[in-house]
Amino acid sequence: GANGVQECNKMISSESLALSLFRESPPDLASTKKSMDFHAQQRQNVLDEPSYTEALSTVQQSMLRPINPLLLISCSDGGCSDKNEKGASLGDAVLWRERTLVMLLRILCAAAAREKAFEQSLGSSTASLSIVPTLLFKGPIHGSMTHRFVDEHKINISKMSQLLTSSSSVLYGTNRSNEILPVIAEYVGYNACSLVNPQGIAANSFSIISYVSNGMPQAACIRSLCGDDINGVGLTRAFSKGLSLPVSGVDDGANLRDVILDLILSNVGIDNNSSLNFSLMMLGLSGSRHNCFDVILDLVADVDFVMNPATSSAATKCFELIFRVSELGSRGGLPELARTHQRRLTEKLRRSNFWHSQASRYMGARGGSASSILHEVSRYFRYDQGQDVQVTNRNNDVIHSIAWLLKGLAVETRSLMNMRGLARKNQFHSLIGLLLSHRDPLLLSALIDMPLGQVKGGTIWEKLHSWNPSADVLRNAKVPMKGVAEVCSGYEVIDVDMMLGNLDSQQSDSARDWALAWNMYAKRSCACSHVSQAWGDAVRTVFICYPVFLNV
Repeated sequence: GANGVQECNKMISSESLALSLFRESPPDLASTKKSMDFHAQQRQNVLDEPSYTEALSTVQQSMLRPINPLLLISCSDGGCSDKNEKGASLGDAVLWRERTLVMLLRILCAAAAREKAFEQSLGSSTASLSIVPTLLFKGPIHGSMTHRFVDEHKINISKMSQLLTSSSSVLYGTNRSNEILPVIAEYVGYNACSLVNPQGIAANSFSIISYVSNGMPQAACIRSLCGDDINGVGLTRAFSKGLSLPVSGVDDGANLRDVILDLILSNVGIDNNSSLNFSLMMLGLSGSRHNCFDVILDLVADVDFVMNPATSSAATKCFELIFRVSELGSRGGLPELARTHQRRLTEKLRRSNFWHSQASRYMGARGGSASSILHEVSRYFRYDQGQDVQVTNRNNDVIHSIAWLLKGLAVETRSLMNMRGLARKNQFHSLIGLLLSHRDPLLLSALIDMPLGQVKGGTIWEKLHSWNPSADVLRNAKVPMKGVAEVCSGYEVIDVDMMLGNLDSQQSDSARDWALAWNMYAKRSCACSHVSQAWGDAVRTVFICYPVFLNV
């Protein structure tokens, strides 16, 4: 498992060994020919046994050169400064074990990625599938047809998810729980110490877990991933570690933190027929002290995490997830066990004073003459020239985060209004007082700072009026905006590559600038609409609850 690889400060290895599996190290035909010549000379007694062994050893060394560990240490990565240090890597068990793990996981990921295409190709073929496990290359034998045939076996095709969930049962018997998937799941939280990409093992492990979860019923998936650990403590711990890993500096696709949050959000809905829910288990309902919900609260407690363009998208997902958890309590038909667990998460938010602190942080004054974060972002929105794409996207994310926060405040207000007890009354009074205080009402401040409207002119305005696409071009290039359905429904963006493919080269620069400006404008409009609707929901809820506040 992941705990078996001891972390230590060793040299950083290159990816040459892993790439050799994908034909980056071609065979050396010259060495192969030499080996055949030496074999022929030895059979003809031209070479004695010592000379033959020495010659063959030289050939073998040249054939092994492409995967020699001494050549796989990348000095340019800062892994070594002395030639003598290269030899020390031969005894580095961590280095080689991590390489083996990442290669194994990449092979599984490659098989999973090609599985659907492979099934489709088999479905369109009428011939049965067979493989040749061993090829025996023999010279022609006069008067014989033996050399024309090879060993051939018929095979049955199985999905990789089925093999992963059943292989342990085959090896150890049906009475033993599955073990391969729980071991792979442990590596979701593993941070490598000798690879160029420290999160390479974790990312590939998560890809396999995501592949399995998308192809199996949720209850069966949870049982397969947990194995003997029926409460899922180990699985929860691994995912919480993966969620808390720092953002990798290697740009190799989706960020691990983002995809973990996406998986939890996609499963946060409750199946009324089952109390097994992957998302709620990851959020700490298994009893593990290390859970994703605690990590999420720690992440959003850091303003830099929310305001940093590199992590603002993940922060939006964290706020959405907190809202979804709070909203679960108002759903009907929720299993009693799941309802109990949801109450535990809600109580955790109240004990940490989450709603008060977050609302004051993003919509309240920051002391002295400093304005709120919402005010600063909205001001940038109104005067944004669209030149810094990263900052613009960050501002969109921050606005969406504040929208989820406002929605969560509405849910929390309704929940507290329906509860009894002195502590709940005090919390209800405190929250209503924060939102509607006579001195500095938070909802009024948020309304004043709302990003409504924009000054004319600037880069976005100019680009949108610099080129007029035809209706046919727009019809063929527009696609629905990706995102949460209830937020992005009805918004459309332009597929830039699709648009450019339907135009001549003379219009490509103007069309690209126009499409990028339109997409930026559409995303900004979506964020403003989202926060406006969330503010309206919060105000409506507060005024409905206000009479209760007066009578309590």
